[in-house]
Amino acid sequence: MRVAQAKVAQSDGLPVEAVKKFNELSISNVTSHSFGVIVLDAETQKDIISNIIMINDALPVTESKTFYTTVPNQEVVEMKIVENTQFEYRVFELTQGQDIGKVRLHLPPRLPVQSPIEVLFTLQRDGRLSITAREPKSDRQVMVDIQTDRVISARQYQAAKQRSSGVSIS
Repeated sequence: MRVAQAKVAQSDGLPVEAVKKFNELSISNVTSHSFGVIVLDAETQKDIISNIIMINDALPVTESKTFYTTVPNQEVVEMKIVENTQFEYRVFELTQGQDIGKVRLHLPPRLPVQSPIEVLFTLQRDGRLSITAREPKSDRQVMVDIQTDRVISARQYQAAKQRSSGVSIS
């Protein structure tokens, strides 16, 4: 590899380090928005956005968080899924988020307060956001797919790769 880099550097009149740096360059598809759920904040006792996938995360990405029920014998958890342009994990201003879907998980009877609810987000390169909400004791779960438009399309991605092939480093 070094010999090939040296030949390219010599033929193009570039320093070998510049060719090496270009060889190590990679393009990643990233999300342009954060994705989360609206939850009751334990500290403020107010609804907030709890981001699970953050803006600029490399795609595909899978992240999870555990939340807890707030009342004894809670029968259902309904989560509003939102996207936003915030870089924080906790967003206190709900108007910063845009609703993109809902997840409704029916819970087993007699569930105590503070029972865990596991939430898993997976965002693919094509913009498909898969959400799984699960109550671990009973293993009840619900899965939802939402098509977002907050990543570049496969065609746009290929065009960006093609454009990058003409990039020069000096």
